[in-house]
Amino acid sequence: MPLTRSEETFACERFEGVYFWMCDDNIDVLCMITDEALRERAARDGEDENVERTFVRHRDRIEQIARANYAERALTGDVLLVLTEQLTPLPM
Repeated sequence: MPLTRSEETFACERFEGVYFWMCDDNIDVLCMITDEALRERAARDGEDENVERTFVRHRDRIEQIARANYAERALTGDVLLVLTEQLTPLPM
């Protein structure tokens, strides 16, 4: 079963990134997008580098990436990571 948003709340940890919960049926999955990924996305958007606002602005896309990573079982320890190159791929 694909991941779905578990709750609206999220936690921003300075210099780490934003942690958020998704779930697979009854299994809670802790996810994190790195601080670097959010700052890079904000810079590409031409916006200020506030990671919380960037997370909210791109949350749907971030969750899509988390779903794909989960389907590939791309867990790092107990946390499902979303990385810079996934949210902000290099221009071609």
